[in-house]
Amino acid sequence: MVKEEFTEKCIILKVGQFRESDCWVRFLSPSRGIMSAFAFGGLKSKRRFPGCLEALNYVSLYVTSNRTGSYYALQEGSLLRRFSGIHKDLVRWGMAVNCLKFVVAAHIGASSSSEVFEHFYLALSLLETQSHPSDKIPLMFRVWVACEYGYRPDCLQCIQCGRRIGLQEKGVFSIDSGCVTCLCCHQSNRIIKGRLLPGEVLHVMQSIVNQSRLEDNNGQEISPDSIRIAWQVLDTFVQIHMGLIWDSGDFRRL
Repeated sequence: MVKEEFTEKCIILKVGQFRESDCWVRFLSPSRGIMSAFAFGGLKSKRRFPGCLEALNYVSLYVTSNRTGSYYALQEGSLLRRFSGIHKDLVRWGMAVNCLKFVVAAHIGASSSSEVFEHFYLALSLLETQSHPSDKIPLMFRVWVACEYGYRPDCLQCIQCGRRIGLQEKGVFSIDSGCVTCLCCHQSNRIIKGRLLPGEVLHVMQSIVNQSRLEDNNGQEISPDSIRIAWQVLDTFVQIHMGLIWDSGDFRRL
């Protein structure tokens, strides 16, 4: 078997000690998904791993396999970004760990890892740089990951007639199917069962899914209740389709 080697920018998820100076490292690779590798001498070598081996660090790692391919080893690493603002604030740290644990619990292999990596990096950047980071960042991150894994809801276009639901209208959103029907189609045949929601709520949901600001609403202010309901519905949507719920400090399968 040919010995494998690569260098890649990764985010460290966890570091554990197994001998006095050796450790194992779990990290998220944008091309390979979640991986684990040994860092022999990693706990003492300041030359090979200067400030690298700590959870949530953004690093460049040089990784090799052994001759049989039974394990990977870290040969050296360099610190690219530490997200110092997160490490200094317990609230920011808690939200970052929530995102980290969702990455691990939801992981399905290398598929979509590049997109998940980008979302994870963005979430960490927001948690570090925003003066008052929103407590919705972890949920926003979970919505984005669910979309990348194939569970992208369409909150505005009627699944039956194709008409776009306006801000002043209402629609029936199905959490099970991730689609919406306008009131006219719903009242005609009621094929899809779901929750009746104001157009405001549906537009907020779609803006979150699209990772964008709420589109032009002709100067109309979106009510706090609409925003709150939108987050609640999307939270339930992610729980059901990803099969994960936050419980006692970790995500567990429903």
